[in-house]
Amino acid sequence: MKKTALTILSVLLVLSLLTVSAFAAENNSVASEKQGLCAWLQNDDNTGFDYSETSFADGTVDWSAFALARSFAEVPEEYPAYVNAVVKNTFSGLYPSDLARFTLSATACGLDPRSVGGHDLLAALSSVDYSAQTYLSSLIFPLIAMNFRSDFGFPEEVKADVVKAILAAQLTDGGFPYSTEDSGYGITADTDTTSMAIQALAPYYKTDDAVRAAVDKALDYLLTQQFDDGSFGYTAWSSPSGESTAQVIIALCALGIDPTDARFVKNGKTPVDALKTYIGENGGAWYVDYQSGQKVENPLSTYQVLMGMDAYERFTEGDFTIYAYDEKPQTPETTEPTTTPETTAPQTTEPATENKENVEIPKTGAATVPVGAAVLLVGAAAAVCFVKKDER
Repeated sequence: MKKTALTILSVLLVLSLLTVSAFAAENNSVASEKQGLCAWLQNDDNTGFDYSETSFADGTVDWSAFALARSFAEVPEEYPAYVNAVVKNTFSGLYPSDLARFTLSATACGLDPRSVGGHDLLAALSSVDYSAQTYLSSLIFPLIAMNFRSDFGFPEEVKADVVKAILAAQLTDGGFPYSTEDSGYGITADTDTTSMAIQALAPYYKTDDAVRAAVDKALDYLLTQQFDDGSFGYTAWSSPSGESTAQVIIALCALGIDPTDARFVKNGKTPVDALKTYIGENGGAWYVDYQSGQKVENPLSTYQVLMGMDAYERFTEGDFTIYAYDEKPQTPETTEPTTTPETTAPQTTEPATENKENVEIPKTGAATVPVGAAVLLVGAAAAVCFVKKDER
């Protein structure tokens, strides 16, 4: 009798765990949303992209191609010729952020970044004076591009200089500003730039004390910018957005942190839950047009939400991160980092206005469990009681 009961117990426990796991996987899946977002971006009627216009660099076209390629979706066949023509026609006026974006998109689409439009993008990135950059995008994206492939071969001292410049831009509230130069509106942090800075610094998080301290402060800042529905944006202006939410998710996944972790759950809603709400009825992601007040599906929102979805799916599957072409994602830290001589502690610029609030951290997990799983769990519990009774 005892042996039979133990057998029943084992079967019930296995079935219950499989059922709960299947429910959790289905509940957290973003596969259908990704498919719809990809289809929307692949439709020229939706994007309005003109691949014959190659006289200026259109970042939305490049990031859309990157997002599709990293999602293993078909990239418009016009893109390879387009990116070669744009780089050829605009190379002398490209910013470091442009060079980085072209490096990422071209590489993701199977092109050689050493030969795009007749130019070596990697050599161009290596020759930039990063100490002179005031826009964080011209620091963040070059560092992401340098670490995209391990065989790019960028000198460590070049990358170390970029890391130092990013750390020096961090503000006292933990966030990172769009620019370190005051253009008349002050220097304040924002969610998107802070998230992107974390994405760039993620490869150094486990090995450098200064980076780790800066990133931890940045995560604290991000929590102050989360809304009650789990989304992120700019709380000072009460403006949550799908783009900001996506960038936070990408940052967390780059660090090996689950975006559905209890720290990032508000009222039972995770950032992933929130991100799904920004997908419109036609499959694209939307933003609110401030003139009409209407939700408008657009390429910029769509490629960012797609990247957020892809980053989360890669995290759940243990796949390469969206910004690591040939390396496995970092797992949550298990050992204390050691300081390297290549980076210094972050220096603050003009203090930003504090925007702290009491951050509510409710319990995580789904509110309900499938009925079948509940029955199986109850049955397993009953079997345990039966065995205990039989042992007495």
